[in-house]
Amino acid sequence: MVDDNGIIDRGIKICQIFRRKNIIEFKSPDDELSERVLWKVVGYAGIYISKYGVKDSEITITLLRDTKPVKLLKDLAEYVEADHENGIYYIKDWKVDFPIQIVVMSSLKGTENAGLRAISKNPRIEDIEQLLREVSETEDTDLIGWYRDFLDLFSRLDSETIEELKRRDPDMAKTWRDIFGVDQEINTAVNTAVNNTTRTNLYIYVQDGDMRLENAARRANVTPDQFRTDMTNAGYQIPQAQAQTQAQTQAQPV
Repeated sequence: MVDDNGIIDRGIKICQIFRRKNIIEFKSPDDELSERVLWKVVGYAGIYISKYGVKDSEITITLLRDTKPVKLLKDLAEYVEADHENGIYYIKDWKVDFPIQIVVMSSLKGTENAGLRAISKNPRIEDIEQLLREVSETEDTDLIGWYRDFLDLFSRLDSETIEELKRRDPDMAKTWRDIFGVDQEINTAVNTAVNNTTRTNLYIYVQDGDMRLENAARRANVTPDQFRTDMTNAGYQIPQAQAQTQAQTQAQPV
Protein backbone atom coordinates (compact mmCIF):
# COMPACT_ATOMS: atom_id res chain seq x y z
CA MET A 1 0.00 0.00 0.00
CA VAL A 2 2.93 2.32 0.73
CA ASP A 3 6.32 2.15 -1.03
CA ASP A 4 9.78 2.67 0.51
CA ASN A 5 9.50 6.43 0.02
CA GLY A 6 6.18 6.64 1.85
CA ILE A 7 4.20 7.12 -1.38
CA ILE A 8 0.65 5.78 -1.08
CA ASP A 9 -0.69 3.59 -3.90
CA ARG A 10 -3.89 5.45 -4.75
CA GLY A 11 -4.85 2.66 -7.14
CA ILE A 12 -5.86 0.56 -4.13
CA LYS A 13 -9.38 1.63 -3.26
CA ILE A 14 -9.07 1.65 0.52
CA CYS A 15 -5.92 3.80 0.26
CA GLN A 16 -7.62 6.64 -1.54
CA ILE A 17 -8.43 8.54 1.67
CA PHE A 18 -5.01 7.93 3.22
CA ARG A 19 -2.88 10.81 4.40
CA ARG A 20 0.40 11.07 6.30
CA LYS A 21 -0.73 8.94 9.29
CA ASN A 22 -3.46 6.30 9.06
CA ILE A 23 -5.00 4.47 12.01
CA ILE A 24 -6.36 1.06 11.01
CA GLU A 25 -8.54 -0.95 13.39
CA PHE A 26 -9.37 -4.58 12.59
CA LYS A 27 -12.58 -6.01 14.04
CA SER A 28 -13.21 -9.75 13.96
CA PRO A 29 -16.66 -11.12 12.98
CA ASP A 30 -17.60 -11.52 16.66
CA ASP A 31 -16.47 -8.03 17.67
CA GLU A 32 -18.97 -5.23 18.19
CA LEU A 33 -18.75 -2.22 15.88
CA SER A 34 -20.98 0.48 17.30
CA GLU A 35 -20.76 4.24 17.67
CA ARG A 36 -19.19 3.67 21.09
CA VAL A 37 -16.41 1.60 19.51
CA LEU A 38 -15.98 4.23 16.81
CA TRP A 39 -15.48 6.86 19.50
CA LYS A 40 -12.86 4.66 21.13
CA VAL A 41 -10.84 4.57 17.91
CA VAL A 42 -11.30 8.33 17.55
CA GLY A 43 -9.81 8.51 21.04
CA TYR A 44 -6.74 6.60 19.81
CA ALA A 45 -6.39 9.18 17.06
CA GLY A 46 -6.67 12.00 19.57
CA ILE A 47 -3.92 10.50 21.72
CA TYR A 48 -1.69 10.09 18.68
CA ILE A 49 -2.30 13.67 17.57
CA SER A 50 -1.50 14.97 21.05
CA LYS A 51 1.59 12.81 21.60
CA TYR A 52 3.27 13.29 18.24
CA GLY A 53 2.05 16.73 17.25
CA VAL A 54 0.27 15.49 14.13
CA LYS A 55 -2.30 17.77 12.56
CA ASP A 56 -5.92 16.69 12.14
CA SER A 57 -5.45 17.19 8.40
CA GLU A 58 -2.71 14.53 8.37
CA ILE A 59 -4.63 11.61 9.88
CA THR A 60 -7.33 9.11 8.84
CA ILE A 61 -9.20 6.22 10.47
CA THR A 62 -10.05 2.92 8.78
CA LEU A 63 -12.19 0.27 10.47
CA LEU A 64 -12.01 -3.19 8.88
CA ARG A 65 -14.79 -5.69 9.49
CA ASP A 66 -15.90 -8.90 7.83
CA THR A 67 -19.59 -8.02 7.70
CA LYS A 68 -21.51 -4.80 7.28
CA PRO A 69 -22.23 -3.00 10.60
CA VAL A 70 -25.85 -2.34 9.71
CA LYS A 71 -26.93 -0.62 12.94
CA LEU A 72 -23.92 1.70 13.05
CA LEU A 73 -24.41 2.75 9.44
CA LYS A 74 -28.10 3.33 10.12
CA ASP A 75 -27.30 5.47 13.17
CA LEU A 76 -24.84 7.53 11.09
CA ALA A 77 -26.93 7.48 7.90
CA GLU A 78 -26.87 11.26 7.36
CA TYR A 79 -23.05 11.20 7.36
CA VAL A 80 -22.48 8.05 5.28
CA GLU A 81 -21.37 8.07 1.66
CA ALA A 82 -21.56 4.47 0.44
CA ASP A 83 -19.49 2.75 -2.22
CA HIS A 84 -21.60 -0.42 -2.23
CA GLU A 85 -19.71 -2.01 -5.12
CA ASN A 86 -16.49 -2.07 -3.12
CA GLY A 87 -17.97 -2.43 0.37
CA ILE A 88 -16.56 0.88 1.61
CA TYR A 89 -18.56 3.39 3.67
CA TYR A 90 -17.13 6.89 4.15
CA ILE A 91 -18.15 8.87 7.26
CA LYS A 92 -18.15 12.54 6.25
CA ASP A 93 -18.96 15.81 8.03
CA TRP A 94 -19.40 13.93 11.31
CA LYS A 95 -18.06 15.14 14.68
CA VAL A 96 -14.33 15.00 13.86
CA ASP A 97 -12.23 16.74 11.24
CA PHE A 98 -10.39 13.74 9.77
CA PRO A 99 -11.68 11.16 7.24
CA ILE A 100 -13.15 7.87 8.47
CA GLN A 101 -13.99 4.82 6.39
CA ILE A 102 -15.59 1.50 7.30
CA VAL A 103 -14.43 -1.33 5.05
CA VAL A 104 -16.42 -4.58 4.70
CA MET A 105 -13.59 -7.00 3.90
CA SER A 106 -15.71 -9.74 2.36
CA SER A 107 -17.08 -7.25 -0.19
CA LEU A 108 -13.72 -5.93 -1.41
CA LYS A 109 -12.91 -6.50 -5.09
CA GLY A 110 -9.62 -7.03 -6.91
CA THR A 111 -6.51 -9.17 -6.39
CA GLU A 112 -4.89 -6.34 -4.43
CA ASN A 113 -7.39 -7.03 -1.62
CA ALA A 114 -6.80 -10.80 -1.50
CA GLY A 115 -5.12 -10.51 1.89
CA LEU A 116 -8.04 -8.73 3.55
CA ARG A 117 -10.58 -11.12 2.07
CA ALA A 118 -8.43 -14.04 3.26
CA ILE A 119 -8.94 -13.14 6.93
CA SER A 120 -12.68 -12.62 6.56
CA LYS A 121 -15.10 -15.19 7.99
CA ASN A 122 -15.54 -17.12 4.74
CA PRO A 123 -12.19 -16.87 2.93
CA ARG A 124 -11.79 -18.00 -0.66
CA ILE A 125 -9.04 -20.45 -1.42
CA GLU A 126 -8.28 -18.41 -4.56
CA ASP A 127 -7.21 -15.50 -2.35
CA ILE A 128 -4.70 -17.67 -0.49
CA GLU A 129 -3.38 -18.91 -3.83
CA GLN A 130 -2.96 -15.28 -4.90
CA LEU A 131 -0.94 -14.46 -1.78
CA LEU A 132 1.29 -17.51 -2.27
CA ARG A 133 1.88 -16.58 -5.92
CA GLU A 134 2.85 -13.05 -4.90
CA VAL A 135 5.30 -14.19 -2.24
CA SER A 136 6.88 -16.72 -4.62
CA GLU A 137 7.53 -13.93 -7.16
CA THR A 138 9.29 -11.46 -4.84
CA GLU A 139 12.85 -11.33 -3.55
CA ASP A 140 12.17 -8.50 -1.11
CA THR A 141 13.01 -10.01 2.31
CA ASP A 142 10.92 -7.45 4.20
CA LEU A 143 7.92 -8.19 2.00
CA ILE A 144 8.45 -11.94 2.40
CA GLY A 145 8.44 -11.42 6.16
CA TRP A 146 5.12 -9.54 5.90
CA TYR A 147 3.60 -12.35 3.82
CA ARG A 148 4.89 -14.92 6.30
CA ASP A 149 3.27 -13.13 9.24
CA PHE A 150 0.02 -12.70 7.32
CA LEU A 151 -0.16 -16.32 6.14
CA ASP A 152 0.75 -17.52 9.61
CA LEU A 153 -2.20 -15.55 11.00
CA PHE A 154 -4.48 -17.05 8.39
CA SER A 155 -3.22 -20.59 9.10
CA ARG A 156 -4.32 -20.21 12.72
CA LEU A 157 -7.70 -18.82 11.71
CA ASP A 158 -8.42 -21.46 9.06
CA SER A 159 -5.93 -24.32 8.99
CA GLU A 160 -8.34 -26.55 7.03
CA THR A 161 -8.24 -24.28 3.96
CA ILE A 162 -4.44 -24.25 4.04
CA GLU A 163 -4.27 -28.05 4.22
CA GLU A 164 -6.78 -28.39 1.37
CA LEU A 165 -4.73 -26.02 -0.77
CA LYS A 166 -1.49 -27.91 -0.11
CA ARG A 167 -3.14 -31.24 -0.92
CA ARG A 168 -4.57 -30.14 -4.25
CA ASP A 169 -1.63 -28.08 -5.52
CA PRO A 170 1.96 -29.36 -5.06
CA ASP A 171 3.41 -26.01 -6.22
CA MET A 172 1.51 -24.17 -3.51
CA ALA A 173 2.64 -26.77 -0.96
CA LYS A 174 6.25 -26.15 -2.02
CA THR A 175 5.80 -22.39 -1.71
CA TRP A 176 4.41 -22.90 1.79
CA ARG A 177 7.45 -25.00 2.74
CA ASP A 178 9.76 -22.34 1.30
CA ILE A 179 8.08 -19.66 3.41
CA PHE A 180 7.98 -21.53 6.72
CA GLY A 181 10.94 -23.90 6.31
CA VAL A 182 8.83 -26.97 7.15
CA ASP A 183 5.49 -28.29 5.91
CA GLN A 184 3.64 -27.42 9.11
CA GLU A 185 2.59 -24.47 11.15
CA ILE A 186 5.09 -22.57 13.29
CA ASN A 187 6.69 -24.41 16.19
CA THR A 188 4.89 -25.14 19.44
CA ALA A 189 6.76 -22.55 21.48
CA VAL A 190 5.74 -19.71 19.17
CA ASN A 191 2.18 -21.00 18.92
CA THR A 192 1.96 -21.03 22.72
CA ALA A 193 3.17 -17.44 22.94
CA VAL A 194 0.70 -16.34 20.26
CA ASN A 195 -2.18 -18.16 21.96
CA ASN A 196 -1.36 -16.49 25.28
CA THR A 197 -1.34 -13.08 23.62
CA THR A 198 -4.64 -13.81 21.89
CA ARG A 199 -6.23 -14.93 25.17
CA THR A 200 -5.09 -11.72 26.90
CA ASN A 201 -6.61 -9.65 24.10
CA LEU A 202 -9.91 -11.52 24.52
CA TYR A 203 -9.92 -10.76 28.25
CA ILE A 204 -9.44 -7.06 27.47
CA TYR A 205 -12.24 -7.07 24.86
CA VAL A 206 -14.68 -8.64 27.33
CA GLN A 207 -13.61 -6.38 30.20
CA ASP A 208 -14.06 -3.28 28.02
CA GLY A 209 -17.46 -4.46 26.81
CA ASP A 210 -16.35 -4.84 23.19
CA MET A 211 -17.16 -8.55 23.03
CA ARG A 212 -19.58 -10.91 24.77
CA LEU A 213 -17.98 -13.47 27.02
CA GLU A 214 -19.63 -16.34 25.16
CA ASN A 215 -18.10 -15.19 21.85
CA ALA A 216 -14.68 -14.80 23.43
CA ALA A 217 -14.91 -18.29 24.93
CA ARG A 218 -15.78 -19.74 21.53
CA ARG A 219 -12.76 -18.06 19.95
CA ALA A 220 -10.55 -19.38 22.78
CA ASN A 221 -12.01 -22.86 22.23
CA VAL A 222 -13.12 -23.28 25.86
CA THR A 223 -16.46 -23.29 27.65
CA PRO A 224 -17.86 -19.97 28.93
CA ASP A 225 -17.46 -21.17 32.53
CA GLN A 226 -13.81 -22.06 31.96
CA PHE A 227 -13.15 -18.75 30.20
CA ARG A 228 -14.84 -16.85 33.05
CA THR A 229 -12.67 -18.65 35.62
CA ASP A 230 -9.47 -18.11 33.65
CA MET A 231 -10.29 -14.45 33.07
CA THR A 232 -10.96 -13.82 36.75
CA ASN A 233 -7.81 -15.69 37.79
CA ALA A 234 -5.81 -13.55 35.36
CA GLY A 235 -6.98 -10.43 37.20
CA TYR A 236 -9.53 -9.13 34.68
CA GLN A 237 -13.02 -7.92 35.52
CA ILE A 238 -16.21 -9.27 33.95
CA PRO A 239 -18.65 -6.41 33.15
CA GLN A 240 -21.53 -6.26 35.60
CA ALA A 241 -24.16 -6.62 32.87
CA GLN A 242 -22.64 -9.89 31.66
CA ALA A 243 -22.18 -11.18 35.20
CA GLN A 244 -25.85 -10.44 35.97
CA THR A 245 -26.96 -12.21 32.78
CA GLN A 246 -24.98 -15.28 33.80
CA ALA A 247 -26.43 -15.24 37.33
CA GLN A 248 -29.98 -15.00 35.94
CA THR A 249 -29.31 -17.90 33.58
CA GLN A 250 -28.01 -20.08 36.39
CA ALA A 251 -31.01 -19.19 38.58
CA GLN A 252 -33.53 -20.39 36.00
CA PRO A 253 -35.08 -23.82 36.84
CA VAL A 254 -34.17 -26.71 34.60
